[in-house]
Amino acid sequence: MTNQPILRLPTELITWLNAMPDIDYIGAGTANQHWRLTCGNQRYIWRERIHHQPGSSHIAERLALQCIHGRSWAPKVCLYLEEGILFDDQATHTFDPQTLSPAQRQHLLHSVTELWQIPFEGHKMNYTALIQQYADLAGHGADTDALEASLLAEVRLWCDEMMCFIHQDIHPGNLLLSHEHVILIDWEYATRGNPWIDAIALQRMLQLTQSERQYLMQYLPTYPAENAWTRMSQWLTQLDALWSRAQTQQSC
Repeated sequence: MTNQPILRLPTELITWLNAMPDIDYIGAGTANQHWRLTCGNQRYIWRERIHHQPGSSHIAERLALQCIHGRSWAPKVCLYLEEGILFDDQATHTFDPQTLSPAQRQHLLHSVTELWQIPFEGHKMNYTALIQQYADLAGHGADTDALEASLLAEVRLWCDEMMCFIHQDIHPGNLLLSHEHVILIDWEYATRGNPWIDAIALQRMLQLTQSERQYLMQYLPTYPAENAWTRMSQWLTQLDALWSRAQTQQSC
């Protein structure tokens, strides 16, 4: 593959594998590169940490993965290292939201609502501080300040009772398909936060049916304003825009 990055495996990882694996580059997100490591009949995914992105936390990710260990939708982690995370390659098919079966869609929705009900004593999101951090990193100006003000105004409506354990970064690149099961990966934004963020991410990705929305509503907290789906969709779009500005400035 042209322009394929070079992987230098940590010595501790090679020692754990007890062999030098065959290595295939899978792809990269905004902060991590993914590699498939094959040792005989065993396949692993090595998620190599490259950059620390605004709002992410490796400590919170480790706590989250420990908290969800053993769930049907949780990655099977083999090894935590400072340089990355090794987990079993559970993927059997490419994840494509357009071709999910009804059973796979339902499994994903059930997985997320199950997540919301798990007690989580780890990282608690301070959305006011997060938005201000993004704005500072993005560099203040008229557009950035307008985004910041709009985001902060909505956050002031939220109360602590709304918050629960959430993934906070659900999109196709963070999902694997294993037969009828969907596996949620990349937990570095996981937190005790507003579950409406996960719900809107599912809406964006799956174009939820009315019955699917109603299913999620059974587990979502009452929103303290009308038109919750529209308001939260707009809020998340604005947050993505502010995060993108911050990430771009960090890359310069």
